[in-house]
Amino acid sequence: MKKKSILAITVSVLLILAAVAAGLNAVYTVLSVTTRFSVRSDAGREECRILQERLDGYSGKSILFLDLKDICAEVEKFPCLKVEEVKKNYPRTVELRVSERLERYAVERTDAEGKVFYSVLDADGIYLYDREKNENRLDGAPNILLNGFGEMVFAAGERTSGAYVEELLASVAGFRDGDVNVRLNLVSVTFEKGASDSSTTKFTFRMQEGTRIEVNNLTALVAEKTEAAFQRYLTLEDEDKMFGVVTVNDDKLSGGFNVSYTTLRDLN
Repeated sequence: MKKKSILAITVSVLLILAAVAAGLNAVYTVLSVTTRFSVRSDAGREECRILQERLDGYSGKSILFLDLKDICAEVEKFPCLKVEEVKKNYPRTVELRVSERLERYAVERTDAEGKVFYSVLDADGIYLYDREKNENRLDGAPNILLNGFGEMVFAAGERTSGAYVEELLASVAGFRDGDVNVRLNLVSVTFEKGASDSSTTKFTFRMQEGTRIEVNNLTALVAEKTEAAFQRYLTLEDEDKMFGVVTVNDDKLSGGFNVSYTTLRDLN
């Protein structure tokens, strides 16, 4: 008799739990994944359209058991898209904010057959993908070419590593010219290791108009040196930008550095 009572109670409890679970599932079911996109390129807008179609597939799932990592994984399938914020808005909505990683740098490489291709990075040095041509997907203009940085490590969705890459990223981040895209000014950056010790390292920035910017000794104040050099470049007259060389050297007396401008007009 006792066994029957225990069984009856157990069945009743299970039925109650099932009813509660069914009720919760009805209330806490994903009605929509609301996404706010911040993109600039046509390719980015198309990727957002495809992404949203995939996210709509989460409608009807239990928001209680939904793992937000799965939502993020959908975004990660698109190298140029990144999650800025994702959260559950109980009881029935998932909110997502997605932005576009903008291409900025390109590294020329060759495959096993000797064919040239380009590894593309965003402004933070995140590796995006390889492309046959150095053409930015936003406007078709070239990305900034990186030369001489030796063996660089490219891993999907991760920041590219290599000799003085961090110093480069910090340097270009200091280039300020209002809202102008840095790619409109900067064509390439070349790293030179130097003949002796690390103090002979150098960045050479080639600007669109023809100006060459040389920043010497990358072991000290490299970001400050580069920003000062860029600001000097921005003060040049248009004609001077066509023939000029801006050089940054250490000032051993002050412990700082000095910025100088030389014209090569007479040599052309």
